[in-house]
Amino acid sequence: MTRDEQSLIKYLNNKEIYKNTLRIPYPYSKEDAEWWINGCKGSYNRLGVITRFAIRKNDELIGGVGFDDYLRGKEEVECGYWLAQPFWNKGIMTKVVYTLCLFGFNELNIQKITANVFSYNKASMKVLQKVGFKFQKSAKNHCKKNGEYIDTELYTLTKDQWKSGF
Repeated sequence: MTRDEQSLIKYLNNKEIYKNTLRIPYPYSKEDAEWWINGCKGSYNRLGVITRFAIRKNDELIGGVGFDDYLRGKEEVECGYWLAQPFWNKGIMTKVVYTLCLFGFNELNIQKITANVFSYNKASMKVLQKVGFKFQKSAKNHCKKNGEYIDTELYTLTKDQWKSGF
């Protein structure tokens, strides 16, 4: 098993991360880790550009961030992210999402970045607000997870807002 697979299994076998993300399973297995790593490599091989990034501390994988639906020439994308719980509330994710937006606007020429957040995930909303994202709307029963519908909040940030300092 690779070090990254070990880190993914270690940090993503966490009910709080599972509760706050749509696509991260619980329990998190070696197969899930392999799928995520291969998906990151596959998106680069398919697109010729990196759109998913590992967050590392002392060379240990502690999180992930990226554009979930990037296609070359697409002007609007959704960002997604997760961070291992021991690293929460340290300002790490705010810096990471800021850097992702910088990359998206400057290198990929994206015009608008969106983020859907579960309505109860106040910490994630704070991250987006600190970076400059604007609240757009609430969506009742927008996502289905574990057979239950979950309300979400949509946030967006445009390239023009970014350039003007929000």
